[in-house]
Amino acid sequence: MSATTTDLTRLVTVDADEAAQDVLLRRLTQSSALLTGHFALHRGRHSTAALRFRGLGRDPVFMRTAIDAIVARAPEELTRALAGAKVLTPESSGFFLGRALAARHGTSHVVARTDLRRLPTKTLVAGAIEPNDRVVLANDIASTGASLERLRELVVERGGLVVGVVLFAAIGSAGIQQYAARWQLPSRWLVTAQWKTYSPEICPGCRAGEPLISVTEFV
Repeated sequence: MSATTTDLTRLVTVDADEAAQDVLLRRLTQSSALLTGHFALHRGRHSTAALRFRGLGRDPVFMRTAIDAIVARAPEELTRALAGAKVLTPESSGFFLGRALAARHGTSHVVARTDLRRLPTKTLVAGAIEPNDRVVLANDIASTGASLERLRELVVERGGLVVGVVLFAAIGSAGIQQYAARWQLPSRWLVTAQWKTYSPEICPGCRAGEPLISVTEFV
């Protein structure tokens, strides 16, 4: 989809000051990162839109602006948690957010291998989680918490302590809010999607017979 900034603001909310919002929305528009269609999310949910983060993650101006905006409005509990904590991400697009976050705080970036569905596995490809390590989970986009839960389990099995969650975007933020509340994790995301997700039974794309595309193709 080739969107104007006005189109984009109908689909996403960016939680940043005016200057950062301008940069982020302009880059999102120029990158064509926002796609429309019929997309399969994790845990069986479907969506009429998808956000492709990989190209944005390689943009240093965008990433600096995004990380600064995330940190600027992070809850105090998360700000404290970030100090000295390792940052754990999957090796997919969330890698770029985690790398930038770890660099900003001068801490270690740990990377988990992903499977064919682009979900994190319990194998690390970079860094290490040691007993008693404090760890912040970071990813590009989350909708149900499935990826975050795999990362959390990885940390727990190694004796670490998960202390927070940082995302670029939340698709259907209620699910992520519930996930963070369940584990009492302070959390922050910069972009909230303003579109709905559906079960296959009520999905408009399914009803219209549109091709179903897995979002894993874009991460």
